[in-house]
Amino acid sequence: MVTNIALWGSPGLVAVLLLLMGAFLGLVIPANNAAVMSAVPASAAAVTGGMLNVARALGTALGVAVTALGLHVAYLNQWVGPQVVLGALAVCSIALAATTLSRDATSGKTMER
Repeated sequence: MVTNIALWGSPGLVAVLLLLMGAFLGLVIPANNAAVMSAVPASAAAVTGGMLNVARALGTALGVAVTALGLHVAYLNQWVGPQVVLGALAVCSIALAATTLSRDATSGKTMER
């Protein structure tokens, strides 16, 4: 059963997963910042940079809050294990990212392929 995976009993595996996540975030965040900042005129660079940082901070705070809430509710009600909750949140995050990436940033219309 999925809830019996002993992920939390292996510090080495957790360390490897955190290392991978940190490496990928280190590759994605600068590229994202460069793409956003190159899409705005120089006169709006300061405001855009501030909005980008606020959005990142809000996303981080909301992500931690939603994850903690999901884990807490699942634990209190004895529904599922943490792996299922974290897996469901990961699937939701991937779906949201796919939806966001499939939209044209300038017009708000779905990109044609």
